[in-house]
Amino acid sequence: MEIILNAFMTLCDESQAILVRSAYSTNIKERKDCSAWLLDQNGQPFCGGRFSGGQYNNSGYGPVGTFILEHFATTLAPGDVFITNDPYLGGPTHLPDMSFLKPVFHSGTFLGFICNQGHWADVGGKAPAQGVVGDATEIYQEGLRLPPVRLYKAGELSQDIYGILLANIRGPQERAADVRAHLAALSAGEHRIHELADKYGPTKLQRYMGALIDYSETRLRQAIREAPEGTWSAVDYLDDDLGTETPIPIRVKISIQHYPEPKIKLDFTGSGPPAKWGVNVAGHGTWQMVVGVFRNLLADDTVPINSGFLKPFTIIMPDRSLINAKEPESVGARTETTYLVRDAILAAVMEVFPKKARAPWHGVHGVGFSNREGKSYFIHYQTVGGGGGARTFKDGIDSVHEVLNLPIEPMEMQYPVRGIKLEYVRDSEGAGEYRGGMGVRQDWEVLEDVYLATHSNRHRIPAPGIAGGGPGGASNLLLNYETPSCVALPREATNYPLVKGDIVTVLAGGGGGFGDPLKRSPEAVLDDVQNGKVSLARAADIYGVAIDHKTLTIQSEKTELLRGNQAST
Repeated sequence: MEIILNAFMTLCDESQAILVRSAYSTNIKERKDCSAWLLDQNGQPFCGGRFSGGQYNNSGYGPVGTFILEHFATTLAPGDVFITNDPYLGGPTHLPDMSFLKPVFHSGTFLGFICNQGHWADVGGKAPAQGVVGDATEIYQEGLRLPPVRLYKAGELSQDIYGILLANIRGPQERAADVRAHLAALSAGEHRIHELADKYGPTKLQRYMGALIDYSETRLRQAIREAPEGTWSAVDYLDDDLGTETPIPIRVKISIQHYPEPKIKLDFTGSGPPAKWGVNVAGHGTWQMVVGVFRNLLADDTVPINSGFLKPFTIIMPDRSLINAKEPESVGARTETTYLVRDAILAAVMEVFPKKARAPWHGVHGVGFSNREGKSYFIHYQTVGGGGGARTFKDGIDSVHEVLNLPIEPMEMQYPVRGIKLEYVRDSEGAGEYRGGMGVRQDWEVLEDVYLATHSNRHRIPAPGIAGGGPGGASNLLLNYETPSCVALPREATNYPLVKGDIVTVLAGGGGGFGDPLKRSPEAVLDDVQNGKVSLARAADIYGVAIDHKTLTIQSEKTELLRGNQAST
């Protein structure tokens, strides 16, 4: 079993690596915002790559496989390739996550699908990079939406589908190159599956696929039985629906039981209604986040995320809600909500799984730059890491995010954008016995007149602390920060005009802290002060640690007095 599992994982890793090396979209080739996975002959996920976990696991693609088999089973042929980005069917959770699925046959036997997904720079819509930004009010504004359609039929390109695709997307030459990259990655994976079928035979290989699904279910139920039984709950909040000042709650109640069989129930009843703007997430996106969180809490990367892994879960979501969006509700900036789903789950079970859970983190913050009319085409989009949540035994990670940051060199080579600053934000950590990770400031200067797109959260409601820990610093988006002409930028926007020389600043917030700040080691506070992360004033006022401003050494007697006075109040 281990041999065949690692063979399947490795072929997915290889396929993903080929996609990264071949793609033109910066999010794929530089930031590795992509994945690869496999569906069995029933269209159900049974294995994915080692680097396709977390939020980007592919547990939601079962409905996509089922759809293809229901509509195309009688005409499936070697050389077929399907493409989809429909966020309501299952699989992709917003339109830029373009997904390709190729049926694999061996000696006339249908084995399943080799699949991959990549975040494209543009998929059309009312503005550049619209598919990832939150200012749309319905899905139709966010870009071209494709149900599973056959891009290749028996190895022949469907020119009509291909023409519709490229005619509705900005930068068609780049997207055509992305298509070729996806196809190359599929072909490599298909070749490896043929090698496995040659070695084991197609019938035995299919049995192995089914066995992996059973294996994941068995491993997860065993892990659930070792976890404590009980019920825990938490709530986190999206800042607001734009144009209002009312936060939107994400509530979760988590129950773990061992009998009659081990299972986990998550009840999101009480979570808020769908947002007017594009920060909603379809239900399978919430499912994917739940699966990713509990895989990290209860298992490891030797347990494949597949349809068997889903079986021990029961998830209750309010219909037509922020976390269970339906057509035509917009979903472009769905990460703002999915990360809050993750934060709420981890906050609820933090002391149940003390070695793996963490406090809430900084949120998500994306900026996109694109050309003005009449200028050479470009679209550049990236996100900014911030502070990770504190652990029960360790500080949160400074400057952390789900995908890679874009290196400054390729950005400046390709786009009229210059990197100016990347640094920690002093005093942005959530205070605690173990502090949250530091927030991050990142600045860019535009070298010509361009348009800006933004999406960001945790501006009004920063990452909360746990068990007496303090909240992280709030996030912010600013234009020409620290100048007389500084203005706040909107959290969700497209086609915001910038002129040459403008500087865009993202202040990504800090992570929430864990435990009483007065219990933090004075030496740890001193280390943060010496490294410029915490100010002398904050060390005294929040942590009760007196530090000599000249020698930067701890003043023990003053510290004892400070902590005694603060504890008594």
